[in-house]
Amino acid sequence: MSEARPAPRWWAWLLERHLSRGPRAPRLTAAERARLQEELERLTGIDAMTGLLNRSTARQRLHAENLGGTAGVMLLLDLDSFKAVNDQFGYVTGDVALCVLADRFRDACPDGSTLSRWSGEEFLVLLPGATLREGVVLALELAAAVRAPVDARGTTLYLRASVGVARWTDGDVEGCTDRAEACAYRAKESQDDVVTEGDLLG
Repeated sequence: MSEARPAPRWWAWLLERHLSRGPRAPRLTAAERARLQEELERLTGIDAMTGLLNRSTARQRLHAENLGGTAGVMLLLDLDSFKAVNDQFGYVTGDVALCVLADRFRDACPDGSTLSRWSGEEFLVLLPGATLREGVVLALELAAAVRAPVDARGTTLYLRASVGVARWTDGDVEGCTDRAEACAYRAKESQDDVVTEGDLLG
């Protein structure tokens, strides 16, 4: 299981406590709420919604791998057409779906891996010491986890993901990010679940 921690709910409690102080208490605007959440994520290193590592913390791990000169595999998972989910069912439903998927990814990722929410609908996995084959096996498992129906507060969603798999050696983790993104983009174009670096060269 990935080391990503359970979703912190204290920031939501803090907001609710502020809003429950009565009519005289100043209410936070949507922009102020967003800024507060962003600051809390910066301080904790955790994505407040899913409980996974956030992009900033993931980048720190990337830098550490670069300095360490280790070899391994990177997975970049991109949810396909997820904007349509938000447009059709609303952002609350979309957020619930992301949390459900984050829990599935957390259960699937092995000990020693780094799982993060890379962007709104992208997730990044670092597998130090793994082979490309091991990365592909996990990528297929994650893609299958996405395809399983998602119950988002009574709305059943059928989703799909494109996963790019790239291998890094001698600390070339930053360059590996670009290759993993290119693989994920190719997977989305070709409607394949998983694309590796070798597929791009073939």
